[in-house]
Amino acid sequence: MIIFGFSNQKKTVGIFRCFTVTALVVMVIFTVAIVMRGERMTAEYNGNVYSVKAETENDILRFAGFFGLDVEDKPLSVKNIIIPAEFNDVYSAYNDIQKLSGLDLVNYKGCLCRLYTYRISGSQELVHILVYGNRIIGGDVCDEKFGSRMYSFSEKKTDVHDVL
Repeated sequence: MIIFGFSNQKKTVGIFRCFTVTALVVMVIFTVAIVMRGERMTAEYNGNVYSVKAETENDILRFAGFFGLDVEDKPLSVKNIIIPAEFNDVYSAYNDIQKLSGLDLVNYKGCLCRLYTYRISGSQELVHILVYGNRIIGGDVCDEKFGSRMYSFSEKKTDVHDVL
């Protein structure tokens, strides 16, 4: 008489099922935690909270309006750029400009972003707004003349009010 150890096979299948169910539960918990955590869609400047949501161009215009920037309704250009994975001195200085307005590019190193360029109405100044996903992450204000000084949004701000 030959006897095979089928009971060990049943234990192996049972352990595999238990492991699979546990792995699925852990994956669901992590997925829910990530979705629930989300990324805050606000930032703070000078004690005032403002929206960094960029789901539509109107959201971007509202963001510019928070800083008193009266930009034209349509961007001059929209292009894809990559935030450098490592900041050199120039990009570190550019990030310092972001921090003046309550923003920071450090978490977006190596990310593909969209760069919106708007003209300030009746001016030769340009507003650059960096968007990652549906979130405004940075930008600057400068004269359209090449090599002009860049300003943070807050350096050009004229009036503080909540825009959420």
